[in-house]
Order: sequence, then structure tokens, then C-alpha cells
Amino acid sequence: MLFTLAQSSFAHPALALGLAPTGLLAPAEHTRLEGLRLVRRRREWLLGRWTAKHLVRHVLWRAQGEGPALSAIFIGNDERGAPYAARCVGQEARPERLPMSLSISHSEHIAFCAAWWGQSLRVGADVERIAPLDSAWMDAFLNERERVWLEKARSRAIPAHSSGAFGSDSEFAVWLTAIWSAKEAALKALRLGLRRADPRLVTCHLGSSVALIERWRAVRLTLAPELVPASSQVNAWWRFESPYVFAVVVV
Repeated sequence: MLFTLAQSSFAHPALALGLAPTGLLAPAEHTRLEGLRLVRRRREWLLGRWTAKHLVRHVLWRAQGEGPALSAIFIGNDERGAPYAARCVGQEARPERLPMSLSISHSEHIAFCAAWWGQSLRVGADVERIAPLDSAWMDAFLNERERVWLEKARSRAIPAHSSGAFGSDSEFAVWLTAIWSAKEAALKALRLGLRRADPRLVTCHLGSSVALIERWRAVRLTLAPELVPASSQVNAWWRFESPYVFAVVVV
């Protein structure tokens, strides 16, 4: 089962100040927070935990009929830096890892989390603020198939004078951001990230309709054999919600 949740730093007054809301953190997480000196980093880290813990509690309620306190849920990071969720059994006991995959992403004051209940598949989540991307970026991160698709999609874009809030250039920025976000989510799901894999090995096709509608839509992703076996099943979705794009990938 796939679950997602997005929240802003305005969800609780303390978050915007980089302070932990009462009842949010487990003891080990308080220690981690104390090591973060920059307010911006503390705010981002706390918002990620706030969002992830609310999502994990919802997943546990749906899957097992229980809703533990937020401080009884521990969000840690494995050896590759990927987040995981665990249950705090006691003050001194080691947290009991939950049978689920978890992913956390940040962009400005937004945190976006995705969770997959079960251990058979892994999830990756990404949120990006829509922004123009230059040709140097395209050279570094897009492959030839994506360039061809983008040029065809751009030729079908509604002219700026008749498209309302989004002109053709703005639509193009949304598509570029969506492709980038889907690539990021895929590499997170694979537990690779940009440091371990070339994003051009992930090919993203948004589909024949690229109208800017605020709902989840499927993405067709093709992963190179260097990343996963050809038989692997890949499911991906993206959502436009101005001024952000969200993406989720399950592998």
C-alpha cells in the first residue's frame, strides 16, 4: 500500500522557528537535533520528522489499527542515508524497525513523504519548486529520448496569450521540473541518489497529455539495466500543485 503526505513549516508555530513541538521527538532524536546548529537546517529536519511521523502513524492505523504517539515513532537513516521508520519499545531499548519503506523530501517550507507498507518494494519521493532550467542543466541530466519528447510537447503547448496563468514557457518549466523530480524519486527508491548514478540512465515520459491539472498522474519510467534488472516493475506518478511538483516512484 502506498501513502503520501505533504506539510508546510506553518503546520505548527514551533517548526518555523526550528524548535521541536512538544511530543514530537524520541529521546535519540532530541540528541540529533541538538547537533544541528543552523536554524534553517533544524527547521528542515524537524519538518521532515513532523511530516514523516504523521504519515507513519496513519499507515500504522490503516495497516494494524493502532496510532502510537509521535514520540514513540523513531525516524532514522540507514548506512546509505535513506530514512526508515521504527517503533520505540522502551526508553533504553533499541527501536524496532517497521516493515515499511519511507522517503522524505524537502523544498523551501514544504516537506513531502511517501511510505510503502511491506518489505517487497521500495519507495522514493521528491518535491521541487518549479523554476526555469538552463541548457547546461539539460545537457547534464536529460538523455536524448527525453529531449525529443520535450520538443514535441513544447510544440503542442498553448500559446502564452491564451493559456491563462501559465504561458508555454511556464508549462515547459513545469515539465522539466516534473521530469527532474521523477528522476530524483526513482534514484531515491533505488537507494542510489545522484552521487551513485547518472540521472540520464532514468528515462522519464510524462505521457501524451501534459495539461497542468492538479491531480496525480502516471509517469512512464524506463530504468537502464545498470540500475535494475529488466524484469523489475516500476510504478511512478507526478502531481502539479503550483508552485511545486511532486513525484513518487515505487520499485
